Amino acid sequence: MGDKANDALRVNGRDLRCRVVGEGGNLGLTQLGRIEFCLAGGALNTDFIDNAGGVDCSDHEVNIKILLNEVVAAQDMTAKQRNTLLASMTDAVADLVLANNYKQTQAISLAQRQAAQTMGEYQRFISAMESSGKLNRALEFIPDDEQLAERKANGKGLTRAELSVLISYSKADLKEALVASDVPEDPYLARELETAFPQVLIKRHAKALASHAPAPRDSVDPVGQHLVNHMGITFLRRLVQSTGASISDVARACCRAGRVSSADPLRRHRSAGSSGGRRGAAGADGRADAPGPPGQPLVYSQPSVPAAAGA
Repeated sequence: MGDKANDALRVNGRDLRCRVVGEGGNLGLTQLGRIEFCLAGGALNTDFIDNAGGVDCSDHEVNIKILLNEVVAAQDMTAKQRNTLLASMTDAVADLVLANNYKQTQAISLAQRQAAQTMGEYQRFISAMESSGKLNRALEFIPDDEQLAERKANGKGLTRAELSVLISYSKADLKEALVASDVPEDPYLARELETAFPQVLIKRHAKALASHAPAPRDSVDPVGQHLVNHMGITFLRRLVQSTGASISDVARACCRAGRVSSADPLRRHRSAGSSGGRRGAAGADGRADAPGPPGQPLVYSQPSVPAAAGA
């Protein structure tokens, strides 16, 4: 920490007398402080996870305005009607943002619950990301192999702070792979883009949305978010290694399975689960049914798939 002027105000992570920390602003804690707090039994994410709502809200705003500007340019809507519609969707956009952030932190919670049992998966994921030059382990304060082995021997896994970093790298890596594949041109997967828009916009301007041509990175983002949030940080790499399937084939299979699992009986089951009792509770293995926020389908996460020999 280079801010020596405030050293007298600092406290070590292990000395915090609380159980949970939420960072309302950036850099409230150093990453090493977060990890120390977690290893001492505390619970927190990172600042970029806790403050992800602002960035997500901006992304929604930009995508919605680009779409509506196309509608206005086609003279299917006036500028005044556009502005009125934008204002009317404030709460709907807020619900989308909250749902995305709910699912992301839920994914971290599920990962934490099984982190000690799946340390091997994370070691392979970290090594693969590091060897490909996509992850600087020292810069991100990710434990080295010796430290990971020590934690595994002590029955401990990665902390929430470390998992917050890895989930971000997992999403970035997946998005890069999807952009380079044929997924952006897949009409079936293009339907996932609808999840980024309020329902009122989809109903009123379905034709415009169908002809909307977002940038490839924007078109695959809902797919990547869905896969990592619902299936886990290491799932895609693990399945590609164990089956030999391509990233795009795995993405297609998962999205189709997700739509099948959103059938009416599962929706009713999810609604019953969220209206009473604990919402988003994981089963004993940390991968059981994980109901999302109101209005979201129930998603069942897959159990671990052993990595291919030599992976």
